[in-house]
Amino acid sequence: MCNLAIFGAARGIGLSFIKSDAVKYNKVYLFDISEHVFICRDELISLGINCTAYQLDVTNTDSLVELFKDIFSNCKIDRVCYLIRCKHKPHFLDITPQEWDVEYNLTVKSAFFVIQKIMPYFSDNSPAVLFISSIHAELICLNTSVTISYHSAKAALENMTKYLAVHLGEQNIRVNALRVGFIVQDEFVDKYHSPDNTQYRKRAEFAHPLKRIGLVDEVIPAMRFLLSSDASFITGAILNVDGGLSLVEQSGLMFEVDVNEFG
Repeated sequence: MCNLAIFGAARGIGLSFIKSDAVKYNKVYLFDISEHVFICRDELISLGINCTAYQLDVTNTDSLVELFKDIFSNCKIDRVCYLIRCKHKPHFLDITPQEWDVEYNLTVKSAFFVIQKIMPYFSDNSPAVLFISSIHAELICLNTSVTISYHSAKAALENMTKYLAVHLGEQNIRVNALRVGFIVQDEFVDKYHSPDNTQYRKRAEFAHPLKRIGLVDEVIPAMRFLLSSDASFITGAILNVDGGLSLVEQSGLMFEVDVNEFG
């Protein structure tokens, strides 16, 4: 069985993945900047999952070196999953250099240095790295709350995924990314399906070839696959998990939509 380190483990897709798949790992190491990671640890332990938690600011590179040395000197890590992203949403005309740097530091720079600093502790068991990207690495969202820095940082993350796949391949380290689309987080499912959200829901589902949006449980199998030995000859892949949303020519939707249906 493998050891897994997961960064951004306290909520969302990361926490759901752990609950679903942690029993397949010998031990899971949870990292998050929030104190909530300790509550998650206790919950997971109550479920019989062998895990330990660390509150960590991944932008502090020096702390990575010392912490990883303390944790992994007597053990090895086989799988790394990095899900950390920035939460601020400034309009692109208002974003400051500091806010831009925060987004890039969390999404790209810290992702790289986490891998660089944890690499000395990789096992010989075909280590695998998985990053979580977004369809906004390629497609531009009309809603400006999805920031310009988020779009560009995710694009950079995907390019870095390919770079690392090429240059770590000779060490038998695989590096892949998921490009995630419209996924409703577990805590927002009820709100999404509420009567007050009918028009928004119809629009969202209409835009997808599958005519529905995605759920967190539908991202987890793709994560599981790319981290597993079943994907042993896959590296540098950017796998879309978006219900076909990124395949649709947007101008074509104009001729399909019934404006009266949506109000």
